Amino acid sequence: MTLPAPTPVSAPRQFTCRAPPTAPRRGGGFTLIEILIVLVIIGVSVALISVNFATPPERALRRTGERLLLAMQAAQSDALITGQSMAMVASGGEYAFVRRDGERQWRVVQTDAPFAPARFDGGAALVQLQINGYPAAAGTPLVFPATGSGVAFALVLEAAGRRIAVLGDTGGAIRLESS
Repeated sequence: MTLPAPTPVSAPRQFTCRAPPTAPRRGGGFTLIEILIVLVIIGVSVALISVNFATPPERALRRTGERLLLAMQAAQSDALITGQSMAMVASGGEYAFVRRDGERQWRVVQTDAPFAPARFDGGAALVQLQINGYPAAAGTPLVFPATGSGVAFALVLEAAGRRIAVLGDTGGAIRLESS
């Protein structure tokens, strides 16, 4: 048996791959699309950050009430420790702590950080003050006696239609209550 003669095989074709000709690129610049994409990213980031930093009025008012509560507790403790009565005076959107001087006159405490005069945060303002169950005018001193005994009081703050009350009882307890 004889085999047929082999047929000659041609060599495989060689293909070359060339990139299509492109326009020469300028050196080092950004395209308009790249700049626009960066501006959109920055705009979205700024919008998200500003939303996160915005404080809802309820939270700002609560924080103001908590800060005032802590300052009042510190004044109560200070009066007990030093043996000198201390008082808080509030009117409108600001408050201060006062202490009696040698002439028995109330003087604003200027130097002590928790007692320095301040404004209520977030546009809050004093709308009601009751001492021992009776309405008191704005600017009436709310006294924390050196004896440690408490004073019954209700101090109501309002901001953006919301209210919060700092309440004290005769046992010396001071608490915060939302309304």
